[in-house]
Amino acid sequence: MHRCFQVLALLLIPIAAAAQTSRTTGALTGIVTDAQGNPLPGVTVTVTSPQLQGGRTAQTDAKGEYSLPLLPPGTYRAEYALAGLQNATRDNITISLNQTTKINVPLQLQVSETINITANQVVVDPTQTQSQQNFKQDHLTYGVVGNTNRSYQNVLFLAPGTAAGTGGGSNPMVSGANVAQNDYLLDGINTTDPVTHTFGNNLPYDAIQEISIQTLGKDAEYGSSGGTVNVITKSGGNNITGVGEWRYRDSRFQQQGTATHPTGIP
Repeated sequence: MHRCFQVLALLLIPIAAAAQTSRTTGALTGIVTDAQGNPLPGVTVTVTSPQLQGGRTAQTDAKGEYSLPLLPPGTYRAEYALAGLQNATRDNITISLNQTTKINVPLQLQVSETINITANQVVVDPTQTQSQQNFKQDHLTYGVVGNTNRSYQNVLFLAPGTAAGTGGGSNPMVSGANVAQNDYLLDGINTTDPVTHTFGNNLPYDAIQEISIQTLGKDAEYGSSGGTVNVITKSGGNNITGVGEWRYRDSRFQQQGTATHPTGIP
């Protein structure tokens, strides 16, 4: 009996690892066709990103379909190559947390070395059933201004279906549930405070890559009746980067205007 439990535990380890990884990544899929719309097998698809160390490669199957799972959230560049056809590239592909981005690409007969395709990517994930709001780098950088609001908890109040609860502080009420019915994950790991059932960890705001909050239609793995918050931190990439900020505050910026000086600044 003891050996049976050991075998069962070993079988469950890969399942748990796959579920954990899916909480911190997204995916890129699509179909590659020729000029007549016929699927092209054997096309090499290579993606690179500042959020990715090295590159990831996949090949299209007999239906021309390709899949690149387990990609860290961020902006990607994809290259499509097949002997005898023009190489194609797609820039500024957005990979979101817990979502699948679909990019369909046509390849032409080889006339020049490379062509750039500027068609829009699919912004609706057809495989997603839950209601989810993702806050990406552009929003985190420019949408939240001021030291008092620079925390991931305050960002959550910008999502549809959230509201401030009585005595909840920085913990939102989601879809009518109270402030103690949310789950808080950090890089896919549940960090919810076991006593207060509220957020358990704070972290530097500039260390955040993306924030997602699921409100309705969640998978069974999430047991809460409120929201499920997942904060993804920045990972290493191919380039060395850093952040430098300078902030200036003056009480005159907050003064009420007057007839003489409408801005309140003398």
